[in-house]
Amino acid sequence: MPDWRQLASLINFCTAYYTTQLVRCTAFSFVLTGLVMLLRKMLFLERTFLRGMPWALFLVIPFLGRLKMFYENAAVLKVTWRITAVTASWLWVDRIYMAGILVTAICIFGKRIRLWRTVAGMEKVMCEKVRIYVADMNITPFTVGLLKPKIVLPKVMADSYSKDELKSIIQHEQTHIRLGHLWLGSAWDILHRLPLSMWGKGNSQI
Repeated sequence: MPDWRQLASLINFCTAYYTTQLVRCTAFSFVLTGLVMLLRKMLFLERTFLRGMPWALFLVIPFLGRLKMFYENAAVLKVTWRITAVTASWLWVDRIYMAGILVTAICIFGKRIRLWRTVAGMEKVMCEKVRIYVADMNITPFTVGLLKPKIVLPKVMADSYSKDELKSIIQHEQTHIRLGHLWLGSAWDILHRLPLSMWGKGNSQI
């Protein structure tokens, strides 16, 4: 028979530990958001490509909650001790937070599944030897799918644009695929929604 007390103790420990890490990451998210916006406005205002690069800073977010300064730096300890005390002792707060994270993760995954199914049921045409999914709705061209990317075009664009124009659009979407933007976008979607889900900052960007 399993020792339910030990199992419950382990769950409580993991809940408190990961809540502490995620809340710290959330605090860093606000700091990084300000830094990114500052870089975009002051240094990269007229450089379109470079304006997008600072968002890559958010890829380090999952690793920031375990920095030694949270345990060794007196100033940081003084600022963050209340958060650590709450997450270490108020288990009901941790459970609510982790439940929110789980619900958010399920919602993200569910939306992706619904999008994939919607795209799979769209009309398919071949253009420049590439299979294109045609959407009869008011949208802009986009690509969906990590392992098997699908390029989606609105029907009005597929019907009225010339071959050269469609070729340019397809090449644009293929460039996103080759540069790994779909993977980066998915990582960003998870990183900015999960830690901030309990703070009302989880706006979807697909």
